Amino acid sequence: MGAREQDERPGARSFGRRCRGRYGPASLVRGSATDPLRAELARQFLVLKLQRRRRWALHRHVHLHAAFEDAASREPVRSVLSVGCGSATSELLLAVDHPDVTFTVTDHDAAVLERPRALIERFGLTNVEVRHVDLLDPAPQPTHDLVVSIEVLEHIEDDVRALRTMFELSRRFVWVLVPFCDERALTDPAVRRAAWERHEHVRPGYTHAMLADRFAESEVLWRRNCYFQPDAEALRTRLTAMSTPRLVLERRALFAAAVRDIRAGRVRSGRDSQGVEVLATVGGTEGRPTVQPDRPTGS
Repeated sequence: MGAREQDERPGARSFGRRCRGRYGPASLVRGSATDPLRAELARQFLVLKLQRRRRWALHRHVHLHAAFEDAASREPVRSVLSVGCGSATSELLLAVDHPDVTFTVTDHDAAVLERPRALIERFGLTNVEVRHVDLLDPAPQPTHDLVVSIEVLEHIEDDVRALRTMFELSRRFVWVLVPFCDERALTDPAVRRAAWERHEHVRPGYTHAMLADRFAESEVLWRRNCYFQPDAEALRTRLTAMSTPRLVLERRALFAAAVRDIRAGRVRSGRDSQGVEVLATVGGTEGRPTVQPDRPTGS
């Protein structure tokens, strides 16, 4: 089955309206019907935690949230697996909003998982499970309706094998968000060296051609850029300079600014965008990535 892609993202505008309202200080949580107060406390704590992480945290969250809602609008999503979750702040916030969905958060570093475990216990999130998963050497795992990863594949030398594992663990959808780069940056030894020294990225990012290869045998619903410049960097700088009280006061405006990063279309230059994301559906074995890992000469 050949790849079929669409540039437009269905429902982005309506998602933006929902998101801007949902993250206002007085917003109501749809969480636990048995303990709505505890769910609301969890929600407000996690939203502030997300804001205080600054950098790209708000952008990552709104893109994860939008991808989840897009997938769920196409087919039922009752279980989500997040690989390389780190602190899992965004995943836990989604779990509070969607108590009828089971979330499994995973990382290859078992020590990192102590942070989400503590929050799950603190707020009694019964729809979240923590697992240790190595994408290159996975133990038998249950499958999920949606498998997601945020800025994980660029850390993995054999990203083709890692992506294949993600497909094997999914029943319906796979979504990835990775750094974007153009061909010039991909083939520049100095850029590649800096990416490793600063972030332990084995590649500085992915070109559109590389992602087309990685997902060549999948049905790609959309592939689009994110972290658009200069707006995304401006929001990141704004967040860094804010005190915690200011983050709370301007919460609605900050989330609205992050939501504006959800746009249709693609760019060619790494100067115009620093991220790219893909949502694909899972078919039979023909839907598994089969290309070879990237070479320094690029794809």
